[in-house]
Amino acid sequence: MWDWLGWLQEELRAGRPVVLITVVRSSGSTPREPGARLVLRPDGSFRGTVGGGQLEELALQRGSALFETTKAELLELDLGPDAGQCCGGGMLLFLEYLRPGRRCLLLGADPVLDELALVLQETMLVPSRVSDGDLQDPNPTEFRLQEGDLAVVVEDPELTPAAVLALASRGVSSLVWVGTRERWNHLLAVLPAELGTIFEPLCEKEYTDPAVRPRERAIDLAAVLLQRHYRATV
Repeated sequence: MWDWLGWLQEELRAGRPVVLITVVRSSGSTPREPGARLVLRPDGSFRGTVGGGQLEELALQRGSALFETTKAELLELDLGPDAGQCCGGGMLLFLEYLRPGRRCLLLGADPVLDELALVLQETMLVPSRVSDGDLQDPNPTEFRLQEGDLAVVVEDPELTPAAVLALASRGVSSLVWVGTRERWNHLLAVLPAELGTIFEPLCEKEYTDPAVRPRERAIDLAAVLLQRHYRATV
């Protein structure tokens, strides 16, 4: 049995929507039993099977349409008249569009980001580490910003203002800066005015004090990010 759940989660964590097609009921002679699944990508490629042949072709056609409607639906087929298959039984399929969680980019070397990534895994935000090099590359092959990305930048001696500006100017919808007030004022001085509205500086002790355990700081940061996420989706 293939790991359909693991593959589906991998697609969603990569920021790709999918359509999940599941056999929920069968009667008579059918090529697959209830519980069989197929995961469809927007480009038409897929993993798994709900029976092959014309039955599966009809399911894929209906599934492809869900990338436009973003809905869920039931598809009931009589395999003889509807699909021209000799087995002749009946199947009920459930087709469901699944959207990826909103990505949250993490930039910096502070241990709090490792803890934050763990905390965010239990939420609708998908953590993704990004490096200075990713942002400086004019033709990135593996990393691309996506519409609606959130970002967290934690002050780091090796972090250049250019990397922060590159992240801010390439489409993130909201950027949380975590660091000292002095470093924030320096960054603000070189920040184009039109980008200032997407920043939220967190310079208070509970976010920046290394004496506060990284896990506790991460929970505070996650609360800020989730407020931003739900404020944008209401």
